[in-house]
Amino acid sequence: MKIRILDASDVARVLSDRDRFAEWQQLARACPWATAYQTPAFARSWYAVYRSTFAPLIVEGRAPNGALVGLLALAIDRRNEEVVAVGAPHALYHGWIATPAASDFILGALAACGRELSVDQLTLRHLPKGTPLDWMHRMRGGVRLATRAVRRGLVSLDDITVEASLHHDLNGAGPGRLETLTARPQLEAVIAEIASQYDLRGAARNGGMPFRDDPQTRQLYLTLIDEPDLLHAAVLKVGDTVVASHVGVINGPSVSLGLVTCSPAHAARSPRRLLLLLLARQLHDEGYRVLDLNPGDDEARNQFATHADHVQTLTVFLRRRAYAGHAAVRLAARAQHRTLAVTGIASRVSEVRRRVSSLGLAPALLAALQGRLARCWSLREFRMYGLPASEVPKTESGADLRRDAIDDLLLYRPFSANEMSTKEFLADAVQRLEEGQHVYTFAADGVLLHYSWLIERTGRAGSDFGHEFGLPGPAAVLWSDYTWPDARGRGLQTRSIHRRLRDAAAAGRTRMFIGVRAENWVSRHNIEKVGFRPWASGWAEYRLGRVKRWITYAQTGEAAGAVTLVARHALK
Repeated sequence: MKIRILDASDVARVLSDRDRFAEWQQLARACPWATAYQTPAFARSWYAVYRSTFAPLIVEGRAPNGALVGLLALAIDRRNEEVVAVGAPHALYHGWIATPAASDFILGALAACGRELSVDQLTLRHLPKGTPLDWMHRMRGGVRLATRAVRRGLVSLDDITVEASLHHDLNGAGPGRLETLTARPQLEAVIAEIASQYDLRGAARNGGMPFRDDPQTRQLYLTLIDEPDLLHAAVLKVGDTVVASHVGVINGPSVSLGLVTCSPAHAARSPRRLLLLLLARQLHDEGYRVLDLNPGDDEARNQFATHADHVQTLTVFLRRRAYAGHAAVRLAARAQHRTLAVTGIASRVSEVRRRVSSLGLAPALLAALQGRLARCWSLREFRMYGLPASEVPKTESGADLRRDAIDDLLLYRPFSANEMSTKEFLADAVQRLEEGQHVYTFAADGVLLHYSWLIERTGRAGSDFGHEFGLPGPAAVLWSDYTWPDARGRGLQTRSIHRRLRDAAAAGRTRMFIGVRAENWVSRHNIEKVGFRPWASGWAEYRLGRVKRWITYAQTGEAAGAVTLVARHALK
């Protein structure tokens, strides 16, 4: 067998030549374990979109008669010269394809990579099920290999239990409808909303925003849908609103669960669950047999699995130093439990350093001292204001603010180290939206300048100092107002109050409430000039680490509530 490595110009000729493209397609069809990620159609799309970041690289094997019998599609990262599988990180399955008779192709391919490429290691994440591994014991030339089994959940679309759960779930799911997207214009019309939903959930979960951090991701999916029978895309809509979506790759009789998004504002309707159930039924009707939930321990996905198997991740160490580094990492992982206390200390030190670097040493120390003094000996007041719906100002002020705009939330950046990190802010925002709250935003020049929240119907409200106010009847609460420091003085909070009051009144609320710390004179001025009047005050008296809380009402001035809470307050 003749092994040859093709560089970027050679790969371009392969993909543009009809005969050689067809030759690759024929090999993929002949390979028992091939997935869509090893086809020339996927490679052509990914190479085209990421040509500025990755240089195409292919290792091919040919029989003595010149027939193509093996192929490993790779790419060189232009930023760091690392070699990765084609599609990384978008491809769920990495690997090579070969005819059953060419089982030794991968041995020659890896040996050629070690000789001709300046690369230490190659990781093939999630080999397709059925990829042969019996060649591993025959690997020579100082090349070391490591494998790791990863659980994969699967849904048998012929399974009767899936069908039964579908009908049960659809009975009370509401007027959601699933729309299949088969052409680029259809996907293009909703890709922005899909990207916002996906980035919001990712940032809240692990701090990552795939679409924002990699703008080419959007173009990749638009390019993939142009390829016949490669992408399956669907959106779940309520009216004209996209409340959930799925975009996955077709692998013959199965579909891989790819991008799954849902709108947190519609979480009460369980749109993600409804999407997956409707999708399973539609895929069954379209003739697919399996929904691949992807390798990994995602509990939210795997709860739908009817069965599971395992696939392998293969790491090839082409240099001894790479394997030595891998061994050192494994040793460190085994000792990890011994370093938990040290890790906690390091985390705390890192947080202190972050604050000092943001504020400066003196302001950081002063802020820390003021916080401790306030919790040691002080009397704090949280003032609650009320306004009847009949007195809501008749104004269109605030029309320029957006309601529940996820793409605005993604523009949040902490102004200083004292503010929530982006991950913390977005995780909190997702939770609030899922609870049915509404957010009002104003963004400009790529920065979230103002946000504020509205609870349209509630009987209780809290304070910054741990109080709980019982409100008269179902009321609306305006809360958590924030304006970027450089944008203050533009009337954003006042406009936001006007907008939220109008929306609360339109929703049928008869009483509106808003709370603020008594020392925040600017916000109190904005609140009072709209027409709000003091309704109650929550008091917190701090004495040497203990706190006593009580509430007084503006009408009587008497303490409210049968119990005055006394609790220990941990100094931080």
